[in-house]
Amino acid sequence: MRVEANTPASLTFAHDIPASLVWEGATWRVIDLPTPLTREVEWLHPIITHPPEGTVRFSGWRFTAKSASGGEAQTFDVFESWQGWQVCCVWK
Repeated sequence: MRVEANTPASLTFAHDIPASLVWEGATWRVIDLPTPLTREVEWLHPIITHPPEGTVRFSGWRFTAKSASGGEAQTFDVFESWQGWQVCCVWK
């Protein structure tokens, strides 16, 4: 089940890849290889199937993490904003 979150978080990186997440008072350990998430620029026409170089921007990460206190693993989408890292969506 997908849950919209849009709440602040803190990420720790190892070799420029997320290694752990602190979110809503809990620490989560990343247990897979995070996937970079990208977004196309807004002005790009929807019929363009292969956007030109420079029109796709890195915007965040998707990864599966397990709570340091145990429990089930969850998948997170996190994005960096002017406020810092935000958890956008969680799959439980």
